[in-house]
Amino acid sequence: MRFKHYILFPFFVLLFFISCKNKKEDHVIRFHDHRVDSLLSDTTHISFIVDSLKHSVLNAQNDTMQISFLNELTQNWRGLPNKIFATEAIHYCTLINYSTGLCDAQARLAIYHLRSGEFEKADSLLNISIKSSATLNNKTLLAQALFFKGECFRVSNKADSTLSCYIKALDIAEKKNLKKRQAICLNAIADYYRNSKSDTSLLLLKRAVRISEAEKDYNTLSYAQGLIARIYTSREMYDSSNMILKKSIEGAIKCGNNYFASHQLLQLGDNLRLNSYFPEALNAYFHALKLIESSAIKSEVPLLLSGIAEVYRFTPDYDKAIEYNLKAIDEARSLKQVRVESFALANLGEIYKHKNEIEKALRYYFAALEVAQANGFVDREAFCLSVIGAAYRVKGDEKNTKEFILKAIRLNDELKDNNHVSFCYMILGKLYKQKNNPVEAQKYLEKALDHAKQSGIIQNICDISYELYQLYEGNNNPAKALKMHLLYVSTKDSIVNEGQIKNVAEAEYKLKEDNLITVQGEKERIFRIEKELKEEELKRQKIIRYAFTTGFILVLILAFVIYRNLVDNRKKNKIISLQKAEVEKQKHLIEERQKEVMDSITYAKRLQDAILPSRAQLSANLPEAFLLYLPKDIVAGDFYWTHEIKNSGTESGNARLILVAAADCTGHGVPGAMVSVVCSNALNRAVIEFGITNPGKILDKTCELVVETFEKSGEDVKDGMDISLALINTETREIKWSGANNPLWYLSHNEIHEITADKQPIGKSDYSRPFTTHTIQLKKGDSVYLFTDGFADQFGGPIGKKFKYKPLKELLLAIASLTPEEQKQKLEFAFNEWKGNLEQVDDVSMVGVRV
Repeated sequence: MRFKHYILFPFFVLLFFISCKNKKEDHVIRFHDHRVDSLLSDTTHISFIVDSLKHSVLNAQNDTMQISFLNELTQNWRGLPNKIFATEAIHYCTLINYSTGLCDAQARLAIYHLRSGEFEKADSLLNISIKSSATLNNKTLLAQALFFKGECFRVSNKADSTLSCYIKALDIAEKKNLKKRQAICLNAIADYYRNSKSDTSLLLLKRAVRISEAEKDYNTLSYAQGLIARIYTSREMYDSSNMILKKSIEGAIKCGNNYFASHQLLQLGDNLRLNSYFPEALNAYFHALKLIESSAIKSEVPLLLSGIAEVYRFTPDYDKAIEYNLKAIDEARSLKQVRVESFALANLGEIYKHKNEIEKALRYYFAALEVAQANGFVDREAFCLSVIGAAYRVKGDEKNTKEFILKAIRLNDELKDNNHVSFCYMILGKLYKQKNNPVEAQKYLEKALDHAKQSGIIQNICDISYELYQLYEGNNNPAKALKMHLLYVSTKDSIVNEGQIKNVAEAEYKLKEDNLITVQGEKERIFRIEKELKEEELKRQKIIRYAFTTGFILVLILAFVIYRNLVDNRKKNKIISLQKAEVEKQKHLIEERQKEVMDSITYAKRLQDAILPSRAQLSANLPEAFLLYLPKDIVAGDFYWTHEIKNSGTESGNARLILVAAADCTGHGVPGAMVSVVCSNALNRAVIEFGITNPGKILDKTCELVVETFEKSGEDVKDGMDISLALINTETREIKWSGANNPLWYLSHNEIHEITADKQPIGKSDYSRPFTTHTIQLKKGDSVYLFTDGFADQFGGPIGKKFKYKPLKELLLAIASLTPEEQKQKLEFAFNEWKGNLEQVDDVSMVGVRV
């Protein structure tokens, strides 16, 4: 019986191919509007989604499926096809009395009218769709129609009605578990709150991202990521914004939404341009223009051309900047984008100002101001006022400069625009500098620098720091002049240099080369497809003509082998895919866990650094001191400590009592760091809270507090620390010292002396006794050293042995004549040279003080 199946299989396969051929030749779909046939049969690539939906419409198995695909195609193919397909779907549904499809098509046609600015038509169709979907009790269509109604209200600037429709649509989507519609509604509500409640907006968008990722709805996911990026940009978090934008662009391109990808590329280009990454910005703009070529929507073109012009203005390449600005103005006027027109006109003024053609610059500035005021663009009006004032300043017209700049400052303060407030103050500073009024010039330039730093715009910081540098130098203030000059040089280098200009040229060349390669590749692809189609057609005809005459046995064997291999390959591919997915999943989990651990440890380091006294505090207490602090890991078990005891009146008026310590807690890394927090806190309490100044008593109280802390857990915890603690009288040079396991070394008469510590730790021990306080009288130039055992215990050298204490003493004696900072450098160099490529075995801490 099985053998008979194998014999009949190729016969049925052959009949299927022949019937498919005849069916394809005989079946021609005819629509009411001939343009539908024309658009569907056109093989021009639009996008992955549109191409797939065109194929689905043509190959639908029944009328209702064909209408469903036609409705989806209506929304995804923007422009005139949107209207053509929606109208055809309405005609088709009316013809076959398909109410559900008609309700859907009416909502889709409303979107076309909404995008075309025909709000009354859109509103009328949506009201019909909402009523019909309610009558049909179709919650999916009702949620869709309510959402589109919200979009209609949004474009009409009816905020309350907008939010109400969005929330109603979301409520229905949640009750019916319509995940994709939930994500779309969340995006819309988040966009509504984006400027007024950005934190709420972020929470909604992150929820939309989770849903879209789970549903693999890359279009909605990309849109959500784009909104998150815009919030980050508004907060001047450019790195985070750019990272999210790149994900959004990748998702938009992946789902064939070239229009949205170009929109996101425009925002990415603007971010990069504002932070002086000019070659990268140029790549983003040109990439967006390339994507727009395959889209019917050209609304982003003027902004892209204007952005490219801005890059060329700052590189600088004024001829290209003028060329692209003029293109931007023409495109903006043809699309009636008056805001972009104002922007491009002002940019032309900026270019001519840099070319020192002030009258021509003012002509373009006033043209831009006129457009901004006529259309209520307050931010553009403020910008135009500021650049007009700047131009009058170049002309030496003090009256007009002050008039326009003060108007600009007032508007920019209302807008809270630190960038342009900074620019205005800089212009006033330059004006007073030009009028030989250095006091007023310094006041306004310093204000300008403060606002520039708040805005984070590098170009303004560069310009203002240069002006202040010149002003301070002229006022014989070398320290401030040097500081401003260093700031100017560092910012200037980051804005433009020969390398960036070369990179821009390389970016242009690469773009042209990529375009040529793309065109050539497309030609080759078309040629291959045509060749393959011809070969396939010849092969198919040959099979039909000679199938039975070439031998039934050959066909049987071939079909059997193909079938068996196909089954085997599918099984193998399925196993491989499952294994690969599991490996990727485990890899991703491991990477996430590792990142979480490293982030936690890094944050722990920040906390530990905050607990430790700053090096500035150590330097302030003991100017003639050095600190060698080399943690083994990111966080350490070693810590250093210092505290100044206020003069109680018993000492000389000039005497300062400074406590300083080097401590080694049990363990290193994270466990050691946790113990160090407990011990450091106990040390602070003993001195600050209990007012103890005697080193031995301090250690007694610290030991008591540490034991008390660890006993709270109920566990037998014997962790603690070894410490060397000294009280230094800076006037009398008397040292009081006490130690737990760690000794004190002091250098006097060109010889290192050692005071042995009590052989017990700070913490729970079997033989606890009070700590001993030793008193030493030193003379000027003598030194004391407090340290942990990390330096002496480090393995290294030619044969990998410990450094030990005797060589350490010899090293300290050899470098004793150097300054404390030089001693630190010598010690660190000696440690690293001894350690070589071996692992550091313990934390290293050493404090050296010259009295």
